[in-house]
Amino acid sequence: RNSVGNGLNKGASAIVYWELWKERCRRIYEGLRITPNMVIQKAKKWLGHYARIIKPKVKGSLQEQVTLRCLNASIKPVLMEKWVRWDLPNDGELKLNVDGACKGNPGISGGGMVFRNQWG
Repeated sequence: RNSVGNGLNKGASAIVYWELWKERCRRIYEGLRITPNMVIQKAKKWLGHYARIIKPKVKGSLQEQVTLRCLNASIKPVLMEKWVRWDLPNDGELKLNVDGACKGNPGISGGGMVFRNQWG
């Protein structure tokens, strides 16, 4: 799951540490000081840029969606999962099951089929 709890948090720590480090260097080497609130605002700005780049998927938590909206991040909707199951055919009938896949377009591909009766 690529969500605020996963993808964005991985970069968030680095961004916050980076802004803190830059402020430390400004104070030591340039004699400049900015308020802690400004450091937070700068980190939020970079988090917003990062969130727009990774385009996190949000599946679930309202808090995660609110956080992303506050950062002006675009959110990829997560497609709904649907369970699919195979049912046996009626007595005396056959079912044809087919599948195929390819790697690339064009690319290596393959396919197969099997007839199945009520015993599988």
